[in-house]
Order: sequence, then C-alpha cells, then structure tokens
Amino acid sequence: MKLRTLYLPVLLGALLFVGCEKVETGRSFYSIVDDKLRVDATLAFSIDSIRDYRCPSDLVCIWAGDVDIFIRFYKPFGHIDTVMNLYNTSRNPISIGGYSFRVNEVLPHPVSYMETPQKDYKINMTITKE
Repeated sequence: MKLRTLYLPVLLGALLFVGCEKVETGRSFYSIVDDKLRVDATLAFSIDSIRDYRCPSDLVCIWAGDVDIFIRFYKPFGHIDTVMNLYNTSRNPISIGGYSFRVNEVLPHPVSYMETPQKDYKINMTITKE
C-alpha cells in the first residue's frame, strides 16, 4: 500500500508532462504565451502572460522600461509561479530545478499607436543545465 501511495503522484506528474513539447537545453528557442514546454521528465513550464512597458520604438523616452514575463513551472508535486524580466538582472536569468532560464528577447517591440495581443508575443529563451 505504501508503494502505491508513493508511485501514484510520480505517475500523475509524469502524465502531466507527456503532452508537452520538449525543448533542447543549451540552444535558444522561441515560445509564445500559453505554450507548455518540457525541460526534462520532472520539469515543464508555460508562459502565462506578458506585461510590456518598454519604450515604444517610435518615441523617445527617458526610461527604457522592461517586460514582465509571468511563468508557471510545473513539477510532479505542484507548481511555482514567478516573474522574469528582460532587462532586470536580478530576474534574468533565474534558476529552477537545476536549470538556468534566460530570456534573450521579446518580440515584437511595442509601438505607441497599437497594443500587442498576448498571442502575438514571441519570447526567445535559452535553458542551460547548472
């Protein structure tokens, strides 16, 4: 009975990651909001949303701004919600589950006369094993 209690959560956690696309560590890749990506058998993540407050490319600003990337990391026994930034070095890169996650670029760059829908953002990232 103890064995069943131990293996059931591990099995359910593994099933959670089966439908996720696997990313290759050490190489940059693009992700979009709501993509669910798998790093290894026990770690997956998705980008929940983007808050972009960078200076629009068609304006001159005294402050460059940044991008908040809201990410959910999935582990077999739960999840971790966190925020990464593009330019803030205390939030980029971050370490989770023995891996370093770095955001390299967020596209498109904002323009003043239009709002970018969440589905149109492309986030370039690199994941490396620590």
